[in-house]
Amino acid sequence: GRPCSISMGVCASSRSAKCSGALLDVSSPKARNKRPHHPLSQGTVVQQKPPPSPPPQSSPCAGCDEKQASTSKKEGEPFSAGRGADLAAAAQAAAQCQWLRAHELLQPLQPLLKKGGAKLVENVDPILEQVQRRVSAVRFAMESCTPPAHNAPGWARSVLQGDTPVEVWRRWDAGDGTVGIVMRWTAPGSLQTQLTCLRDGDVFEELWGGMCWGMSSQQAGAATLARWFEKDLITGRKTEVLLERVLCDCLDQEPPRWVVHETTPDIPNLDVFMGDWRGFKIPKPAHGVKRREGVRLCRTLEPISANAVRAMLAFTISIPAVIRWMVTDRALNMILNASHKSIGRSWAKILKEQGTLKGYKERLLKESKFYGLLDARAAACLERCRRSQSNTAVNTDECGIQL
Repeated sequence: GRPCSISMGVCASSRSAKCSGALLDVSSPKARNKRPHHPLSQGTVVQQKPPPSPPPQSSPCAGCDEKQASTSKKEGEPFSAGRGADLAAAAQAAAQCQWLRAHELLQPLQPLLKKGGAKLVENVDPILEQVQRRVSAVRFAMESCTPPAHNAPGWARSVLQGDTPVEVWRRWDAGDGTVGIVMRWTAPGSLQTQLTCLRDGDVFEELWGGMCWGMSSQQAGAATLARWFEKDLITGRKTEVLLERVLCDCLDQEPPRWVVHETTPDIPNLDVFMGDWRGFKIPKPAHGVKRREGVRLCRTLEPISANAVRAMLAFTISIPAVIRWMVTDRALNMILNASHKSIGRSWAKILKEQGTLKGYKERLLKESKFYGLLDARAAACLERCRRSQSNTAVNTDECGIQL
């Protein structure tokens, strides 16, 4: 629920690869190694002298020659109304945060885009330039939020008790001084409330009880730049957090869910940077406050009712060398449990009082294009789930997770 949920100076990573600032390239090796088509890639074409034109012959059908010439011209053109419609559909899907759908629509057009047909390129919406990068981030988040197998090497499981029990998987990397965390719980609150907290979280600032302050949100290219200040849970120092959040509507996938990838901007010298970046305006750094770097968080939010979602969160905690010897499994569980309880209290307050916030209502109205579609698709998703449910009882574990 918290803008960074459990933010401990961190970067979330996949369990199969170390975290890095660069986005993971999830395309196949074959696709990555394929070279763009070039007119001379199959050898040099030697121009030959054309044969003499045959004598004119009468056509058995008036206008057939003209029709044939017109057809040949159309077949040779790299752009058509149908392809323009495909581009428009892909751009619309991207603008609606349906990045996987946009990527799917663009695949048949890749050969033409690589050739750079003038009429096609001039019809490309700038948002489509972001699709491959966004899809890589979304797929990384999906992989990271997959719970470890029961006997996965190095992983240990525990449960944080409370009003909302949380399953926690953790794996230590002694060499890097990091610990990978994957969490799963049933979170109270509608999908709309969960995503508002991530996309427009500044409207809830007064309800966080001082856990974070100076919050702001910007929207550009169907992504969000969130900014706030908080105290680091391990060092206690005031820090400034900047996160680019890529939200992806995967309600048509299985399982149906929203996927969120969060990372600090990949800007050299971020600690002193101010200016434009990917359509966002990054303000001047606060005096005497260090900007947190190397953050990478991955989330999935699966609606299971009108007022609850099944949430997954994956990240990696980097333990400072000077206190690394102090952080044991027991200490880590204490930190996670204290954070869980504190966030739970603030989240309960948000759910209880969000309807009284004038700024919240105004933001929903201002961003009605996003939230209206979100509500409609979430309702349709829940209806499909209800229709497909059997009448048999479902067993769950202590966290309310289906076995």
